[in-house]
Amino acid sequence: MTRITGETRSARPWIGGLAALGLALCAQVGTVGTATTASAATAPVCGPSGGAADFNKDFYTDLAIGARGDDGGKGAVTIMAGQGGGLSASNPDNQRWTLDTAGVAGKGQAGAGFGWTVATGDFNGDGYDDVAAGAPLMDIGTAKDAGQVLQLLGSKTGLTATGSKVFDQDTIPVLDTAETGDLFGHALAAGDFNGDLLGWSLAAGNFNGDAYCDIAAGLPGESVPTSGGTVLAAGAVDVLYSGPNGPATTNPPAKAQIWYRGANGVLDVPRSGAQFGMSLAADDLNHDGYADLAIGAPMDDTTHGRTRAGA
Repeated sequence: MTRITGETRSARPWIGGLAALGLALCAQVGTVGTATTASAATAPVCGPSGGAADFNKDFYTDLAIGARGDDGGKGAVTIMAGQGGGLSASNPDNQRWTLDTAGVAGKGQAGAGFGWTVATGDFNGDGYDDVAAGAPLMDIGTAKDAGQVLQLLGSKTGLTATGSKVFDQDTIPVLDTAETGDLFGHALAAGDFNGDLLGWSLAAGNFNGDAYCDIAAGLPGESVPTSGGTVLAAGAVDVLYSGPNGPATTNPPAKAQIWYRGANGVLDVPRSGAQFGMSLAADDLNHDGYADLAIGAPMDDTTHGRTRAGA
């Protein structure tokens, strides 16, 4: 990096990287639109919160700018870090990234066009927005202009080379194969394509009284089953229990669980758009040595007939 101025489940998949939020990796032509956010009851959340990126989670919006023609067409991505006075070329937290930046996965290539397109979102669910940048004219083996996409993860210091990955059509689990002229990465769009908002909120606590800290993750956009049919965006919470190697879906003594209203003894019934799991807090509320979980449903309709009063 160069700083510049100027219900019980035995195996719910927890997938890191781009798959956590979801990234459409498009070959050939396409366009990138502005991400927008709306209530999960009416529309999916697309892109990062509020349609703007915050790579270091300082609550100032940051800006990612692609420069596909930079350095002989190798390309670059510049990050303008937000601050109290707005964007500034002299902000020391600004960054410049290329495929030749130390520690970054991949390797630069003249004419690859890195930064042709840029998409942002929290791809690994850690609360920091990340960036994906396309290099659609990258050669993959003998396939000329097959295309490639780089992922950079956010952190408390901004984007970092640690954990960076490159994807092309020869990369598992990307479908198809890299072929001449594919232009993979020519267009990018980030969004919650499976509607779970997985990891929207997180809480840690020792829920089962062993020697390990467990984790709860809110899924406020989750649709849940009922005897009368599926209730859209009712919301749910996943709990992963930890062991010596951290959280997992099958750690004893309990497997991963999913909680939502009307199931496993949880009170009330799921209601469309309630967004159960939007906020979480863990603490030992009754002083019995076990962490308990408080779950917010900010868009819930109450039993008294009040619309979107919350619970």
